[in-house]
Amino acid sequence: MTGQFHNCATVRRAGALSRSSEVCEAECRVALVTGSGTAIGRAISELFANEGAKVALNYHHFRDGAEELASRILSKGGNAISIA
Repeated sequence: MTGQFHNCATVRRAGALSRSSEVCEAECRVALVTGSGTAIGRAISELFANEGAKVALNYHHFRDGAEELASRILSKGGNAISIA
């Protein structure tokens, strides 16, 4: 298993989000993407990670692809974990 998720608290102001809250909103999103080891699942995982979401990379057959992607996301400062 690669990576680890961390907690994030979102602070909302009445009627609007502050700039720091918007950043936290992006960081607080979690995406579970199936088929993350190849093709469309891999591309979707990368898109979510680039937007700041924490990404759980699920795989069935392509463990190496999912773990490589998790390592790449982590090396760019993102947050990812690969799971079977």
